[in-house]
Amino acid sequence: KYVKQDYTKAAKLYTKAAKQGSPYGQLRLGIAYYTGLGVQLNYATAAEWFTKAAEQGVAEAQFNLGMLYRHGQGVEQDNEKAAIWYEKAAEQGVAEAQYNLGFFYLNGTGVKKDEHIAVEWFEKAAEQGDADAQYNMGIAYLYGTVVKKDEHIAAEWFEKAAKQGYSDAEYMLGLLNYESQNQNKEKAMAYFHSAADKGNSKALYKLGTIYASQDDYSRAFPMFEAAAKQGHTDALISLAQCYYQGTGVPQNLNSAAKYYMAAAKAGNPDAQYNIGQFYLDGIGVEKNVLQGLEWLNKAADQGNVYAEYVLGTNYLNGYKGFKKDIT
Repeated sequence: KYVKQDYTKAAKLYTKAAKQGSPYGQLRLGIAYYTGLGVQLNYATAAEWFTKAAEQGVAEAQFNLGMLYRHGQGVEQDNEKAAIWYEKAAEQGVAEAQYNLGFFYLNGTGVKKDEHIAVEWFEKAAEQGDADAQYNMGIAYLYGTVVKKDEHIAAEWFEKAAKQGYSDAEYMLGLLNYESQNQNKEKAMAYFHSAADKGNSKALYKLGTIYASQDDYSRAFPMFEAAAKQGHTDALISLAQCYYQGTGVPQNLNSAAKYYMAAAKAGNPDAQYNIGQFYLDGIGVEKNVLQGLEWLNKAADQGNVYAEYVLGTNYLNGYKGFKKDIT
């Protein structure tokens, strides 16, 4: 017979075992407090029990404690302590800890940046089937910054991650098949669509550009729109262009301005230039020279040559509300 599920009773038993020093009782009690199953959710109490279990060498508790320190849940946020506990768990073979430790070394988070050590930990995690690590191994071999560049090995790692439904890996396989010397565009499109079906913004945008290059905006526009909803900056710009030119959708200058503004606020200099021009000319927005000047300056500060030219020309000639200034 099965025992009726009862989180409260389980938590009481874990408490009894934990107080008697059982490391796995302490782990399970920590999980109960972290999830709020059987007890009132309390990250600080979870951290206390994870610490007790971690200090007794329980790898899962060490990893969980690392996560708490990384995100500042129940403890003061501390990447260095997170790295210490990740390493203890990683050395015991916890794949997630190995991946997270690799990520820390890759970015210099809580440890001194070291891409070689990062790849070593990624490889350990990848060999255990961690999809994030497999993807990162693919990136390492694709660009060859730490290991010898090898697109074939990169593809093998991407395929392992893709089989687990990792959409970024599917996207990369799409790029490899679409852009490499041994092109297989049919296979590439299948990968792009599979990633796009999972909501991958990069794949959605790529499909949009492919369909747009074929002048098929009935299929390009929905792809741009779906990617733009996720904040994909280039997709926002493409959507703005569609509305401005009336391609794939009726012309709507207000919508064009809206999407240029969204991309401009995200820091894209091309969008900043375009929304600046819109304000100067009153296209899709109420004419406002000061706003236009502000956005053009933002674009110019990032090296947008068109913005630099427009600003220079307007200051030189002193028109469109600009005070003439040739200094």
